[in-house]
Amino acid sequence: MNRRKKNQIDSMQQRANQIAGEIFKMLDSPPREAGKYGEETLPLKLRNLISLAAALAFQKNRDIVSDCVIDCCKAGADPEEIMEILRLAVVIAEIPANEYTDMVRMAIADYHNHK
Repeated sequence: MNRRKKNQIDSMQQRANQIAGEIFKMLDSPPREAGKYGEETLPLKLRNLISLAAALAFQKNRDIVSDCVIDCCKAGADPEEIMEILRLAVVIAEIPANEYTDMVRMAIADYHNHK
Protein backbone atom coordinates (compact mmCIF):
# COMPACT_ATOMS: atom_id res chain seq x y z
CA MET A 1 0.00 0.00 0.00
CA ASN A 2 1.42 3.37 -0.93
CA ARG A 3 2.08 6.05 1.67
CA ARG A 4 -0.70 8.38 0.47
CA LYS A 5 -3.36 5.68 0.75
CA LYS A 6 -2.05 4.65 4.17
CA ASN A 7 -2.27 8.27 5.36
CA GLN A 8 -5.86 8.51 4.07
CA ILE A 9 -6.83 5.32 5.88
CA ASP A 10 -5.13 6.48 9.07
CA SER A 11 -6.95 9.81 8.85
CA MET A 12 -10.31 8.06 8.35
CA GLN A 13 -9.63 5.77 11.31
CA GLN A 14 -8.74 8.70 13.55
CA ARG A 15 -11.91 10.54 12.53
CA ALA A 16 -14.06 7.42 13.03
CA ASN A 17 -12.54 6.94 16.50
CA GLN A 18 -13.15 10.59 17.34
CA ILE A 19 -16.80 10.39 16.23
CA ALA A 20 -17.32 7.13 18.12
CA GLY A 21 -15.88 8.71 21.27
CA GLU A 22 -18.23 11.67 20.93
CA ILE A 23 -21.18 9.32 20.46
CA PHE A 24 -20.26 7.33 23.57
CA LYS A 25 -20.07 10.59 25.56
CA MET A 26 -23.52 11.62 24.30
CA LEU A 27 -25.04 8.26 25.14
CA ASP A 28 -23.49 8.27 28.61
CA SER A 29 -24.53 11.83 29.45
CA PRO A 30 -27.71 12.48 31.42
CA PRO A 31 -30.85 13.14 29.38
CA ARG A 32 -31.53 16.75 28.53
CA GLU A 33 -34.64 18.56 29.63
CA ALA A 34 -37.81 17.96 27.67
CA GLY A 35 -38.25 20.29 24.76
CA LYS A 36 -34.56 20.70 23.96
CA TYR A 37 -34.44 17.76 21.57
CA GLY A 38 -37.67 18.31 19.68
CA GLU A 39 -37.72 16.94 16.16
CA GLU A 40 -33.92 16.74 16.00
CA THR A 41 -33.64 13.67 18.23
CA LEU A 42 -32.12 10.67 16.49
CA PRO A 43 -34.50 7.72 16.29
CA LEU A 44 -33.72 4.87 18.68
CA LYS A 45 -32.86 2.47 15.86
CA LEU A 46 -30.28 4.89 14.45
CA ARG A 47 -28.78 5.54 17.88
CA ASN A 48 -28.45 1.80 18.45
CA LEU A 49 -26.86 1.26 15.02
CA ILE A 50 -24.35 4.02 15.79
CA SER A 51 -23.59 2.40 19.16
CA LEU A 52 -22.99 -0.90 17.39
CA ALA A 53 -20.63 0.80 14.95
CA ALA A 54 -18.69 2.32 17.83
CA ALA A 55 -18.51 -1.00 19.70
CA LEU A 56 -17.20 -2.70 16.57
CA ALA A 57 -14.75 0.11 15.78
CA PHE A 58 -13.29 -0.14 19.28
CA GLN A 59 -13.21 -3.94 18.98
CA LYS A 60 -15.25 -4.52 22.10
CA ASN A 61 -15.76 -8.02 23.47
CA ARG A 62 -18.46 -10.47 22.42
CA ASP A 63 -20.88 -9.52 25.23
CA ILE A 64 -20.84 -5.82 24.38
CA VAL A 65 -21.19 -6.42 20.64
CA SER A 66 -23.99 -8.95 21.23
CA ASP A 67 -25.86 -6.54 23.50
CA CYS A 68 -25.57 -3.80 20.86
CA VAL A 69 -26.85 -6.14 18.14
CA ILE A 70 -29.81 -7.20 20.31
CA ASP A 71 -30.60 -3.54 21.07
CA CYS A 72 -30.58 -2.84 17.32
CA CYS A 73 -32.95 -5.75 16.68
CA LYS A 74 -35.29 -4.62 19.47
CA ALA A 75 -35.35 -1.12 17.96
CA GLY A 76 -36.43 -2.52 14.59
CA ALA A 77 -33.16 -2.84 12.68
CA ASP A 78 -33.20 -5.68 10.21
CA PRO A 79 -30.24 -8.06 9.72
CA GLU A 80 -29.23 -6.30 6.48
CA GLU A 81 -28.86 -2.96 8.27
CA ILE A 82 -26.81 -4.55 11.03
CA MET A 83 -24.56 -6.33 8.53
CA GLU A 84 -24.06 -3.03 6.68
CA ILE A 85 -22.75 -1.51 9.92
CA LEU A 86 -20.41 -4.49 10.27
CA ARG A 87 -19.14 -4.05 6.69
CA LEU A 88 -18.41 -0.38 7.36
CA ALA A 89 -16.56 -1.22 10.58
CA VAL A 90 -14.47 -3.84 8.77
CA VAL A 91 -13.42 -1.31 6.14
CA ILE A 92 -13.00 1.80 8.28
CA ALA A 93 -11.67 0.35 11.53
CA GLU A 94 -10.00 -2.71 10.00
CA ILE A 95 -11.56 -5.08 12.52
CA PRO A 96 -11.10 -8.85 12.02
CA ALA A 97 -13.95 -9.59 9.63
CA ASN A 98 -14.44 -13.30 10.31
CA GLU A 99 -14.44 -13.00 14.09
CA TYR A 100 -16.88 -10.11 14.23
CA THR A 101 -19.11 -11.49 11.47
CA ASP A 102 -19.57 -14.64 13.54
CA MET A 103 -20.33 -12.57 16.66
CA VAL A 104 -22.92 -10.45 14.89
CA ARG A 105 -24.61 -13.38 13.12
CA MET A 106 -24.84 -15.36 16.36
CA ALA A 107 -26.36 -12.39 18.21
CA ILE A 108 -28.95 -11.87 15.44
CA ALA A 109 -29.83 -15.58 15.52
CA ASP A 110 -30.05 -15.57 19.33
CA TYR A 111 -32.41 -12.59 19.24
CA HIS A 112 -34.70 -14.15 16.64
CA ASN A 113 -34.67 -17.56 18.39
CA HIS A 114 -35.65 -16.04 21.75
CA LYS A 115 -38.18 -13.44 20.61
